[in-house]
Amino acid sequence: MKWLANAIDRTIETVAPLHGFKRAQARQAIALANKAYDAADRNRFRDAVRDFGSGNNAVVGSGLYVRNMARHLDRNLDIVSGALNTLAQNIIGATGIGVEPQPRNRNGDVLEDLAFQLSMLHSDWSKRPEVTWQHDIGSMDRLLCRTWLRDGEVLAQELIGPVPLLDHGTRVPYSLEMIEPDLLPWDLTDPGRGITQGVQRNAWGRPVAYHLYKHHPGDTLALVGETKSVPAERVMHLRLVDRIGQVRGISLLAAVLTRLDDLKDYEESERIAAKIAACFAAFIIKGDPTMLPEGAPDRDRTARLAPGMVFDSLRPGESVGTVDTNRPNPNLEGWRNGQLRAAATSASPPSPWPRRACCASPPTSTRPASATPCTPCRRCRGSTRCMKPKPWRCSKSTPTCPAPKSSAAVAPTRATCSISSPPGSRANASGASPTRLRPTPRGHRRPT
Repeated sequence: MKWLANAIDRTIETVAPLHGFKRAQARQAIALANKAYDAADRNRFRDAVRDFGSGNNAVVGSGLYVRNMARHLDRNLDIVSGALNTLAQNIIGATGIGVEPQPRNRNGDVLEDLAFQLSMLHSDWSKRPEVTWQHDIGSMDRLLCRTWLRDGEVLAQELIGPVPLLDHGTRVPYSLEMIEPDLLPWDLTDPGRGITQGVQRNAWGRPVAYHLYKHHPGDTLALVGETKSVPAERVMHLRLVDRIGQVRGISLLAAVLTRLDDLKDYEESERIAAKIAACFAAFIIKGDPTMLPEGAPDRDRTARLAPGMVFDSLRPGESVGTVDTNRPNPNLEGWRNGQLRAAATSASPPSPWPRRACCASPPTSTRPASATPCTPCRRCRGSTRCMKPKPWRCSKSTPTCPAPKSSAAVAPTRATCSISSPPGSRANASGASPTRLRPTPRGHRRPT
């Protein structure tokens, strides 16, 4: 096609030189624009990439196939199954996500009696947290987490208070209904009602309702197509998204499914080659036929191998050779480990909870000598990892802690904190408000 474009350009230059000049000038501008980035240079060595539009358009065409492929490898490839089990175990733990109630009064003190009662209620609810009574809290959390990582999304419906035909089974009138993403239809889209892939949203893109199948579409004799609308306030939709405005999630293994599928096929080929190679042990190399005695039959001979076997039936000029198949492949392990390391870089779930600045402990050199763990502030939410020195309190929590007696204390470098001087001190003699300190660079002492 390039020669055709050149011929057209030459013809235009002959008939209309001015238009031919503008055409050549436009071609040169396009060529210069494409050379600004090497990645934009399209040639025979690099295929042009396609843009699938919005995140919803990209997911609707391949999300179902990616989910089915991930489930196929989970069933048939031990690497994927083990990776999902390990990730779920590391995220959830052996007994599920732990909850430690920390109710507080207006002064910030923990209400021990109320905390104990809440702990007992949570322990009772943890035995039957979902509607089928087939999973405890640990089993339910791991199953939800595994579905979230493999399928890219998982849903759960909150059932609170009296519900027809439902027995919560515990003293807590609260249960969860685990919902597979299959029940949320991909093809249910109605722009008139604001429905995109089964999720109804308002003008701001906030989900207001989920249209779910009443029966699992994979069940035998299921009435597929009959849906029900569930308010978004009762549905928890955990999903893995890559684009802003994306409604449905995509599997965590989406970028490595092709690599893992090829690795599965290659390992199967190597196993078959090793099994075939094990069937070949030795062969007889025949000699010159003229050396055989007259009248000797020339027929195929087979022998069953055994340890210490001696070939004593060789004819003149014959010898025994062994088969060298180079199987198992000695390079398989190194190549396989390299592929697994490359796949592992993508199979890591994102952390939805960033680390709180107030929960981060300051450097050791900036802590006072008499530092002790403080009472967790409201942003720490009772975390046992909060190790701020006792005199320091996050500026967003109330009340503030008293100032340290030592004047060598340095403010932490991670958060802006406030100090209240004890009654009767110089700083509080005039009734001044607590002094707000800003982070001090390491190695510098704040003047007193």
